[in-house]
Amino acid sequence: MTPTPQMLNEALCAFIWTIPDRDRLKAHLSANQLLDVSKEITAEMNELVKNAEDYLWNFPGGVPWTDDFKLGYRAHLQQAHPWMDDRSADAISSFSGWLCWHEGLNAPETKL
Repeated sequence: MTPTPQMLNEALCAFIWTIPDRDRLKAHLSANQLLDVSKEITAEMNELVKNAEDYLWNFPGGVPWTDDFKLGYRAHLQQAHPWMDDRSADAISSFSGWLCWHEGLNAPETKL
């Protein structure tokens, strides 16, 4: 069986509450009887997080978190992971904001 978009969105929302939590993902998969697709779902979650992290780490000049950046970032993630809905996009954005703060990836503020 192939995971459905609904399965992937629900798994992502269980996996990420500010930061990824593999134990919470495993518990979600078990509780929702998704063990037969757990490898596929886990691989997709890992790929999405890596895609998000790589994009942020490689963004030139630091991550600005402007409306334009947010739209482009979401489009980038949804191009690679078209199953993402608004709720899961918000979850990965929450993690991304935390990551940028924690790792100092935010663009320096410009003074006018």
